[in-house]
Amino acid sequence: FNLQPSEFAKIAALIAVAGLTVEWRRGKLTDGDFIKRVLIFAGVPALLVMFQPDLGTALALVIGVGIVLFLGGIPMGWIGAVVGFVGVLGVVGIMAEPYRMQRVVAFMDPFADPLGKGYQTVQALLAFGTGNVTGLGLGMSRQKFFYLPEAHTDFIFAIIGEEAGLIGAISIVIAFAVFLYAGVRIAIGARDSFGSLLAGGLTGMIGVQAVMNMAAVTSMMPVTGKPMPFVSYGGSSMIVTLGCVGLILSVSRFGGKAPRAVKTPRPAREKTPREGLDERRRNGRAHLPGARRGSGSRKRA
Repeated sequence: FNLQPSEFAKIAALIAVAGLTVEWRRGKLTDGDFIKRVLIFAGVPALLVMFQPDLGTALALVIGVGIVLFLGGIPMGWIGAVVGFVGVLGVVGIMAEPYRMQRVVAFMDPFADPLGKGYQTVQALLAFGTGNVTGLGLGMSRQKFFYLPEAHTDFIFAIIGEEAGLIGAISIVIAFAVFLYAGVRIAIGARDSFGSLLAGGLTGMIGVQAVMNMAAVTSMMPVTGKPMPFVSYGGSSMIVTLGCVGLILSVSRFGGKAPRAVKTPRPAREKTPREGLDERRRNGRAHLPGARRGSGSRKRA
């Protein structure tokens, strides 16, 4: 099977930056050391992924790291620098590859070249239009048969809109909204700063990737080639996404302040016979096995 290292670079960068942010907040790192280490652990992987080339994954990585830094309380000037870095990264990445420029042109007016640059976007919009409100029925899509490329990965949202209609598309949006709500609650209720930053960053990164996919399919932004989390077919992407969910649930499981709605209670440990006897003695009710609990013993006749 094929393995995509860039997907694993996203989660590794977020874990590293969350740890660095905690150290910086505790005063163990100076501002200069903090910035240099963030650039090493996040900036270098983002550049390598961009020149892979995979601009969509690079943007998801940088945005996820930016969310961690924002939650970590970095100065607003630094946030502006991160936003500027993301903008420069996007412009350079678009100009470096001709096919990315074609995607930008197709985004501006996909119907200007419906059989060329705008083919995917036009076919996706036709799928949504065909589905109407209730859809054609599960498995009844026409666009996925030789019309819409990447129907099972990047453009799966268009097939959902065709087969399940507007109701199915809105259901997907609501499901991601519920996921983001639960992730934010877990991040707020985390016991330590590292868990809070990690859960918040991972939740935000998954949410941003979902928004990028839905916006690209509906022609609200250029096609980025990012699959939809939990829905699109894929090996590395699915493994990493489920790994992110595992880390978020770990923060919820061991977070002392986690809300009851998302915190799994720990099973109570059974007491040993010795511990039970000691507790009865402390309560003044110690008695031998088989002895009666009456006020006194009766004399034999």
